[in-house]
Amino acid sequence: TRTRAEKLSILYDIGNAMSTTLDLDKLLRIILTAATMGSGLAFNRAVLLLTNDRTNTLQGMMGVGPRDWEEAEKAWTAVSSRRASLLDWIETGEPFKHTDREFNDLAKGIRVILEPDNGILALTVLEKKPYNIEDAPSCPLVNRELCELLGLASFATVPLVAKGRAIGAILVDNLFTKRPITDRDIRYLTMFANQAALAIENAIIHSNLETLSKDMLTMQQRIVQSERMAALGTMMAEITHEIRNPVISIAGFARRLVKKIESEDTKKYIDIILSEALRLEGIINDNLSYIKDVTPQSQEVDINVVTGEILALYEDELAQRKITLTKDFSPSLQPLWVDPQHIRQALINLITNAMEAMAEGVSLFVRTYPVPNGQATVIEISDTGLGISGEAMGNIFNPYYTTKAQGTGLGLPITQRIIKAHGGTIKARNRKTGGTVFTIRLPADGNKDGTGDEKVTKNG
Repeated sequence: TRTRAEKLSILYDIGNAMSTTLDLDKLLRIILTAATMGSGLAFNRAVLLLTNDRTNTLQGMMGVGPRDWEEAEKAWTAVSSRRASLLDWIETGEPFKHTDREFNDLAKGIRVILEPDNGILALTVLEKKPYNIEDAPSCPLVNRELCELLGLASFATVPLVAKGRAIGAILVDNLFTKRPITDRDIRYLTMFANQAALAIENAIIHSNLETLSKDMLTMQQRIVQSERMAALGTMMAEITHEIRNPVISIAGFARRLVKKIESEDTKKYIDIILSEALRLEGIINDNLSYIKDVTPQSQEVDINVVTGEILALYEDELAQRKITLTKDFSPSLQPLWVDPQHIRQALINLITNAMEAMAEGVSLFVRTYPVPNGQATVIEISDTGLGISGEAMGNIFNPYYTTKAQGTGLGLPITQRIIKAHGGTIKARNRKTGGTVFTIRLPADGNKDGTGDEKVTKNG
């Protein structure tokens, strides 16, 4: 047996070993290696668990120990023959080679709800005191599932307490040597656990600070990017306005020339000029709509009425294309607090997009319905067309992305911004039977103060 001075010297060496890293995973390995090595606390196996405040549970993080007696003897023989210090073993990483992966996986699977009637591990944390269980199968405090999972015969648990708060627990046993765990072992294990708890808390704080630092850096980069985009948007708006005026003039003069020129060949060329000028004017208007931001002017609106009015605009064109329109409007919708002009623009973009993607003889379905709890209204626009490819599906809401020869790629991004500004969501998916479904979800209360979380484009 070791003297008190030797034990304290070992704890000192272990403390030095734990101070070598702030990486939580490496630290846990150091702690469990120290608990199971002959030059450490010399237990056969050890499991470390940490509390999860969000779920109020104790979760297994790591388990260290040999798979069986043969592997245990081999590992201990190797350790004793080397006569290396604990710190030397940790630096070389060799003890980790003897870790039983199966035992580690079992340890990681442990989940204990922190309530007094949930067994010895929960009590260890809640009461902040150690337990030494000599006969696990017959002890009423030991959870039978835990006992069978780890093959426990006798074991001990100690809490990990840092600054008065229990942050976890360590479970140890001597499954292979059958050496009884004494009260003296528990005292040294408790001292060891107190050191480990402080080291773990420091590692967690360090990890949280690193995460916070990364989040702040990401936020800073987003702010810089946002400022750049704002400056670019201002520049684009000025350039677009400068281009728009001569384009309008070209279109206007082209209309006059068509009326005055009698030559059919010449008229064809002027018609091309007029057509291209109008197309360019449409592109400019789309860009201005995307760049120019205003706040939604919300009011109480019957979404069925707005949707019906938009569909009425397309009835003739749908009939010409031989597209069957089916409407299914729920009569139980509550009025929504939205900007009607913005919602009209969003619906026009979606229906136009659907029509352009459909061939003759297909169907267009538009329905509205409330969600079960009445907190939102859903507008669903679906078709029986070809659907959207996998690559396109991931990009359809990105500005300027388009698969159309004449498209600007701004219709769906504008629609998404409008819906988001009203506190809603828009999602797209392909139907199993062919075609696409766009689902808009708008909250019942909306933006009653007349403002949205995001500025959106004014309806042109």
